[in-house]
Amino acid sequence: MVLEMADKRPPNDPVTNNSVNSNAYVISRLRRVLRRQKEKSSWRQIAREILKENGGEGNATIDRRTLALICSDDAFETVKLSIAQLIALDIYFVYLGEGPMFARNRNLVDAIAESSTVAFYVAEKNLNAPYTNAVSAFDLRAITTLMRTRLGQLNIRITNISDPADWRRSKKGSEFFANVAIASPISSYASDAYFSTMIGFRVTRDTMISKLPFFFVRRNREKTLPSGFVRSKLDAVRRNATEADGITNEQRALVIEDRVFVDNDKTDYGLLVAQRNPQTGHVRTVLAGLTGLGTLKLAKILRAGGPTMELPDVRKGEKHPPILAAVYKFTVEGRRSKDKNAPETRRIAGSTAIYGPLFLNHSDGAWRSSAAVSMAN
Repeated sequence: MVLEMADKRPPNDPVTNNSVNSNAYVISRLRRVLRRQKEKSSWRQIAREILKENGGEGNATIDRRTLALICSDDAFETVKLSIAQLIALDIYFVYLGEGPMFARNRNLVDAIAESSTVAFYVAEKNLNAPYTNAVSAFDLRAITTLMRTRLGQLNIRITNISDPADWRRSKKGSEFFANVAIASPISSYASDAYFSTMIGFRVTRDTMISKLPFFFVRRNREKTLPSGFVRSKLDAVRRNATEADGITNEQRALVIEDRVFVDNDKTDYGLLVAQRNPQTGHVRTVLAGLTGLGTLKLAKILRAGGPTMELPDVRKGEKHPPILAAVYKFTVEGRRSKDKNAPETRRIAGSTAIYGPLFLNHSDGAWRSSAAVSMAN
């Protein structure tokens, strides 16, 4: 595909996500948006909408065959677009609420919103009373926080994933829309399942930690789900003895690569990860705080526009797209109640990205980080 316009960026410009020039960034974004529109319409109807938004007959437009070729995996490189046609598409992007076609500084919410539907996954918890289950108030608040972004304009699904049977039922067809799992694998089976999906194999507690790019630590693991991403203090010590040695029975920790982050009464942490589905390109995301407070704060970070990273388009035949990962440190005010049934009175007073955002890339059977390039330039 050729854009008939001058490209003034240097050929090694990193902001184009592994593309040789900024045209490639525009092309990948154009194809994603058009494919999303095609899921709910036809090429003929999309061509009519472009024409209508550009003033009707006699103005620049793009016919249905050209639109189909743009989104074809085999023939799109043969397509040529004129300046007038690019302007017509730019106007159409604004009509769709996508902003200018050449816009950068897009954030993770923008990438999730490329889908027409987003599914949120939560986990019910048994309240030790007959027929009484409930979803964490923090998890529900995290969803409502995200629905105050442009995600609230999409088709919304909220699904309970409490065990493998729930996962098998909900997994069918989920590749055709965006997915957001709420909470850490300490309490959410959906997060455990999506972590496994992202790294490419089913993780159990017998999986060697050398194969895991990240995991969580809770000393009393019998109180958690049987997740392969919830490990022992010894596993954390193997990664970084200095940072993990002081973990007590009441503390939780987050491990990513060779770093260990341990919570306390004044500090919480959260892990945010996102990846494109290698088959469809839709974005799957996990918001995993060490506590419900941290998970809610991650949702607020997304609502505020972070992280400003562009998830690379999936290359043809790519089995392991890069994983966007970020660890945030949260400053907590107030005291944790000793009564586990008491309402949470603590609040997060501040947050800082202390690890990343960065990309984890799959190489030689392992996931390793590389310097991520912020789109904010």
